Amino acid sequence: VFLEAIRRLPNVQNQQMLADWLSSAPERFRDPELALQLAQRALELDPGTSDMERHESVAWAQYRLGDHQACLATLGKITGDTSASDFIRAMAYQSLGSTSEARAAFDRGCQWSHTYIQKVYVDGWSRKVIWTPTPGMIRRLQAEAAEMLGVAESELNAVADPPVATNNQ
Repeated sequence: VFLEAIRRLPNVQNQQMLADWLSSAPERFRDPELALQLAQRALELDPGTSDMERHESVAWAQYRLGDHQACLATLGKITGDTSASDFIRAMAYQSLGSTSEARAAFDRGCQWSHTYIQKVYVDGWSRKVIWTPTPGMIRRLQAEAAEMLGVAESELNAVADPPVATNNQ
C-alpha cells in the first residue's frame, strides 16, 4: 500500500526515506532495485535540495546491488560533513580490497554517528521531527561494516540511548 501511495503521489522525502529503508533494512526486507529507482527519482524530482541526502540514497542502493565503483563515485559527488554513508563507503572499499581506506571511512562513521544519534534524540524527538537515517539504520550499517572489516565489538564507538524525555520531566 505504501509503495502504491508513493508511486501515485511522488513526494520526494517519502521516496528517499523508503529508498534508504530498502537499502539499510534487515536483509530479508531489502529491495535494492526498488531502492535505486526511488532514490534516482527523488534526485530527479528535487536535484538541488538536500543533494547530499539524495546522493547518499542512490549510493546505498548501488552498494546493495554490488556496484561498488558506482557507489564510491556517487559518494564522491557529496560535499560536506561525514555521514552514515561512511559505513557504506567502508564496505565498498573493503569489497574492492582497499582495507586502509575502508577502516578510515569506518572510523569517521563511528565518530559521526555518536553526535548524530544524540542530536536525533535531543533535537528530533523533542521537536517531533523524523530524522533519516534513523538510529536503527545507522546501527545496522555500523554493525554490518564492523563485521565485514573484522572490527571487534570492543572497538566500536558504542552509543547508549539517552533517556527519552516525557511530559513529566
